[in-house]
Amino acid sequence: AHDENYIDRFVNNHLSSSEMKLINLPWSTQLLHRSLLTPAGTFEAAKLALKTGIACHTAGGSHHAYRSFGYGFCVFNDMAYAALRLQRKKLVRRVLILDCDVHQGDGTIDICKNNPDIFTCSIHGGQYIGPKRMLGSLDVALPDGTGDAQYLSKLRDAIDVISNNFLPDIVIYDAGVDVHLNDRLGRLNITSDGIIARDLLVLSFFQERKIPVATVIGGGYGLDRTELINRHMLVFEAVAKLY
Repeated sequence: AHDENYIDRFVNNHLSSSEMKLINLPWSTQLLHRSLLTPAGTFEAAKLALKTGIACHTAGGSHHAYRSFGYGFCVFNDMAYAALRLQRKKLVRRVLILDCDVHQGDGTIDICKNNPDIFTCSIHGGQYIGPKRMLGSLDVALPDGTGDAQYLSKLRDAIDVISNNFLPDIVIYDAGVDVHLNDRLGRLNITSDGIIARDLLVLSFFQERKIPVATVIGGGYGLDRTELINRHMLVFEAVAKLY
């Protein structure tokens, strides 16, 4: 998923100040450990989902990490890594990465763009502009202030497009909660009820078709940690209702 030179330089704290500025986090042993563990966790969740039908990772969603550089709080792209490793180990052939974080999964697109057996779908706020303009398999850009009803309608449309064009062996689902109306970095107007409706829509669709799903928590930003934790718990609540 990543250039070896980039991996080695990050691990040994040899990235330039400008490269670390793109990541927007200071290098530390804690960041190193988390950055190495997160992709492994998403891969393990995916393997577990293949056995049980569903598995939830309490981290993950580092979708701004490109092949040769990190960006936007993301060092290594756990979703792209998990998808590629599943393929390399011949555990699956076709992977859907469904990204509902408020920002486009631009790094995921960069890493997976030449792999016809990985379908990248990003449903995001249209105002986000990353370091490169990327086009994935399916991109849905939403206007500022999009509310629950319009959001869920666009999501249903996207799922219809996917179901008519790509049959995955597994889904890696980024259940980012920065779509929430109170998120500090998001610009959409989705309520907590809207988020859990989104998660139930996604999970039930693939559950009915017996397609395994591995979830990651994605983005979510706020000063009230308890409130933020409660938003991240919504996908776990949705899973508990369905499975």
